[in-house]
Amino acid sequence: MRLSRGATWARRYGVNRGTIYQWMAEDQAGTLLNQSSPISSGETERLVNEVNRLKKMLGEKELENEILKDLIKKTNQRSGIKPK
Repeated sequence: MRLSRGATWARRYGVNRGTIYQWMAEDQAGTLLNQSSPISSGETERLVNEVNRLKKMLGEKELENEILKDLIKKTNQRSGIKPK
């Protein structure tokens, strides 16, 4: 017996088969993404901006860390201290 695509997904992801078929029907009708989301578009935009800001901060800190490591290495080489 061959399982349908929806039944296969339902089994794989532990989702009710009826829910999968409902989502498939909504997708085919073009209404799947038009339903209200628990997160508003404004909130989504705010979260995306926050993620981007945090990624930038992380990149800056990683760069700062590399610069400091290089500075320590050069300072140790000048003073004859061997790295650990």
